[in-house]
Amino acid sequence: MDNTRIHAALRAALLFQRPSRLRRLLTAHGSDVFAGALASCPPRLVAEALAHLPADAGIRVCRALPGSLSRDLRRLAPPATCPEVLSVGGHAATTAREPA
Repeated sequence: MDNTRIHAALRAALLFQRPSRLRRLLTAHGSDVFAGALASCPPRLVAEALAHLPADAGIRVCRALPGSLSRDLRRLAPPATCPEVLSVGGHAATTAREPA
């Protein structure tokens, strides 16, 4: 599946509120490809997608996002949206999220 098709599948999963589909896409394609598809989405949509992922998966995807998008997420959302944004003593501080 190319990046355009993954992007369309991500948007459809969010539109139709299918968090399990988001998790399957991430599992099938990996963090880097998933983040690449998210990179062309508006920051609020990215934040919504990240909110539907388990915390450890969200951290992996956040680390793979382009720097400019990570900065937009920091300005846009509470720190729990992209858990790696908080740094405590050089270590990422995460907030546990319940899987959707």
